Amino acid sequence: MVNGKFTCRRRSSWLLLLTLIVMFFLPLQTATDELDRLKGNMPGGCIESLAGILDEGDIIFRYGNGVWSPVFRNVSLTEKRFSHAGVIIVEKGRFWVVHASAHEMNGVGYVSKVSLEQFLAVSSDYAVYRFGKEKNVRWRIAENAKSYIGRPFDSSFNIADRNRVYCTELVMHSVNDAVGYNAISPTVVNGVSLVAPDDCYEGRGFFAVADKRLSGKL
Repeated sequence: MVNGKFTCRRRSSWLLLLTLIVMFFLPLQTATDELDRLKGNMPGGCIESLAGILDEGDIIFRYGNGVWSPVFRNVSLTEKRFSHAGVIIVEKGRFWVVHASAHEMNGVGYVSKVSLEQFLAVSSDYAVYRFGKEKNVRWRIAENAKSYIGRPFDSSFNIADRNRVYCTELVMHSVNDAVGYNAISPTVVNGVSLVAPDDCYEGRGFFAVADKRLSGKL
């Protein structure tokens, strides 16, 4: 059931949780204009080089330029490098990224499919990780991710509610359901279970297939 009071509570919980995270980790930084971030930020050579490496079901991470990027990056306990994640899929010979995103001010958003170019255009750092070596497992990860397209963004950060997901929560469910066990487990931050970016690639079975630090591109 959706009503005005319920929507208000969800938005309030979103802002309250993010405020608490900010207090524990990092003050907000000034946002940059979205159009400026998209213009001329993606050299074609980067996409061409990645195209020969990636496969559907790979997990892609980025550090973005948004208001909350420094906050989400610092939720990670081990490697504070990435702020956002998605799952690579292949359609008609092109690479796309399924990811959950929301408006930076009100937390309203949904799971969508964007081109690999668009996903990386707003990033200053990236890496791609793969789970296992079996192609059928990666195919299941991709199919699981696609099944979430259109679902609302989880502004309450409740990993028990699969009707709403945030970016790393989407990755966790897609991978865990594909392999049949908890290859990704959440981190407890100030008493709250959150799926941090580094939770999604530091477990057994994950290995890097592309990394800006190694390629020097983007």
